[in-house]
Amino acid sequence: MSVFGTLLFASALGALWALAGLWSGRALQPAPLAVAVAMAGGLRWLGCPAGARTALLAAAGTLLAAGYAQCLFAINRVAAAMGLSFLETLRRIGAGMTAAVARAPLDGTDVAFMLAGAALAALLAWRRMR
Repeated sequence: MSVFGTLLFASALGALWALAGLWSGRALQPAPLAVAVAMAGGLRWLGCPAGARTALLAAAGTLLAAGYAQCLFAINRVAAAMGLSFLETLRRIGAGMTAAVARAPLDGTDVAFMLAGAALAALLAWRRMR
């Protein structure tokens, strides 16, 4: 159940991150930190015990949410450039081009925030609640 919960939380948090970024028109580089707190809290809310397994799931979920958000940003950029709808762009460009367009604008700061978010999620999921 916790793997399924991780996938659900990651997709929801990635979509919220993308929505907030598109709405604000900003990169929202610190967003992985908020996603990390939500991911770790969500897994603990599902009943996952503190420990290494939950920490690994939280870190992986945070990175998955980050990747998903970047893919959504990439599809939006291509859709705007081509004048197509979001879904039509997704059908036309496929997963490979989406991943390439998602990676292109990332810099060291973006990656550092994503890795810091994964580390924070693991730390929060690892420790016992008081």
